[in-house]
Amino acid sequence: MALAMARLLLSLAGPGGVWGISAWRRFAATPLARQLDQAEAEFLKALAIDRNAQPALIGLAAVYEQRGEPERALELLRGLVHSDAVYAAGRMTKMAELYVRLGRQADGIAYFESLQGQGAHWEEGRNTALGVVYAAAGRSQDAERALKRALAVDPSCVPAMQELFPLYDSQGRAAELEPLLRRGLQKEPRSGMFNNWLALVL
Repeated sequence: MALAMARLLLSLAGPGGVWGISAWRRFAATPLARQLDQAEAEFLKALAIDRNAQPALIGLAAVYEQRGEPERALELLRGLVHSDAVYAAGRMTKMAELYVRLGRQADGIAYFESLQGQGAHWEEGRNTALGVVYAAAGRSQDAERALKRALAVDPSCVPAMQELFPLYDSQGRAAELEPLLRRGLQKEPRSGMFNNWLALVL
């Protein structure tokens, strides 16, 4: 977790960023609990200047998640889901994981089913997120359909295949994924994950 937080803070460093390099060095030398406290303080400072600063909101959500406050993280991410269609897919997948972590699969299903689309990339993320919460709710057929819809948008979508592969494998059907895996590799031949999954089914 510390490495992930470090990468996040480094991405915010530099001119106009939330953290400078000297602050990052002090951060790296402190225990994890204090790291989280320091990160939260810096993100809140940034939000005091610009309450809509997306890097700070995303960073604060990461702090809350790692501190064991998934509900607070989820609330922040819900506020960001419409802010940028390019990054919405990753945020929706993270939100789905938080719904599952909270044991609120039904709420997650209702939320993602009600979202209005903003283009193909948006639908890829929404269907991946639906696949996550459907699978956690024991609705394997609905999960399969949603994940295949995501892969129809982007055949090389790793988060969608990451959910679909264990679903099929648990049913003894992993070999059936070969066509989908090959389609993904046609788009991204160097995808390590897709190459690994293909090797497992051959």
